[in-house]
Amino acid sequence: MHNGHNVSCFEGKDGSIELTVAGGSPPYKYQWNNGNFEEDPSELSAGHYSVYVVDRNDVAVAAQIDLTEPDRFEVSLTAYLYPNGKHISCFSCSNGSITSNVQGGTPPFNYNWETGQNTSIISGLSAGDYSVEVSDGNGCIVERASTTLSGPERSDWTMFGNTGSNPNSNFTGTTDSVDFVFRTNNTERLRIKADGEIQSSKMIGPDYDIVMVGPDGNLLRIDPDGRPIRYPRPIEEPQPISCIPWNTCGNSIFSNNYLGTRNNMDLIIKTNAIEQMRITKTGIVGIGIDPNTQTFPPLHNYKLLVGGTIGAKEVWVSLGQPAWPDYVFSDDYKLTTLDDLKIFIKTNRHLPTMPPALEVEKAGAMNVGLIQTNSIKEIEQLYLQLFLLNDRITELEKQNIALQKIVITNK
Repeated sequence: MHNGHNVSCFEGKDGSIELTVAGGSPPYKYQWNNGNFEEDPSELSAGHYSVYVVDRNDVAVAAQIDLTEPDRFEVSLTAYLYPNGKHISCFSCSNGSITSNVQGGTPPFNYNWETGQNTSIISGLSAGDYSVEVSDGNGCIVERASTTLSGPERSDWTMFGNTGSNPNSNFTGTTDSVDFVFRTNNTERLRIKADGEIQSSKMIGPDYDIVMVGPDGNLLRIDPDGRPIRYPRPIEEPQPISCIPWNTCGNSIFSNNYLGTRNNMDLIIKTNAIEQMRITKTGIVGIGIDPNTQTFPPLHNYKLLVGGTIGAKEVWVSLGQPAWPDYVFSDDYKLTTLDDLKIFIKTNRHLPTMPPALEVEKAGAMNVGLIQTNSIKEIEQLYLQLFLLNDRITELEKQNIALQKIVITNK
């Protein structure tokens, strides 16, 4: 026994049966329902087992036993979430925690985190990836569970600039009645006073002026005597220029700026003088496609065509029609018989819901969502057929046992 079960792990195969035979005339012959002819079979999975024992005089007796296994062993991870929507309360803090949730298996459980901790709950964590391997009292090991802790972005200003700042709450300046000063070479160059007045300590030369923004929002020019002089016109909103070049260090974007073409031509992006990406004039995006050998636009009304391997952490495909096929488990669903299915396959050389090979080859592609949906339908129908066959086999085993008892009684 393995802590109350005959098999140590879910779907394991380390069960065994020790058969004891008394009476009759040895030697005995053994025939198990799994095709084994040993007296004490081993390496068994959970399930129902029956055996016929026949002695030297062909006298037969039957016995049966059920081997049990633990429930499916699964582990999921739950990370504590702070009110800021993150798993860490502040930038560069280490106050995250993860709780492992175990289902099934056989206690006690052992936890092996990559951090070196060995408890079901770990804390004092910073943002990053974490995983744990859990084993139970029978030595069963569940697939490593992983999760990622997120943290807020840094809240200070860096020398290389910040991303995602909010101008309504993120700013450089003072929150009291103290002036704000800019310095270079440890010398004050510009001062924004608490009342909004802007002053410059730089001496004004004959060849240049300093332009500032006054408290009323107008541009001010500082004359050689250091006095602010209002420009003859107020500040105007910056107007977009029709042909602003794109700079390698980035641009200030206006609402109607764009990167693209203004005539009936494709937009082509190259690296090392080789075309890597193309947006056609009809809006189709091609990546790694040679326009000299690949039909543009491609078949099937694609909006994106990639001439190579696509890497992704997750891929979601819109199923559309038909619906997800769990309806085959409804009581009123009419299951195709194996005889009818055999005739169809023999005639058509493919499963009923699957396209034939010639159709796929002609199209040069296939609908992943449709194929996946139909594959699940065929698998679910296969399980229903297996259930029917299992019921028939079980009934035949019962009838066989009854007949064996009649034979033994008549002898």
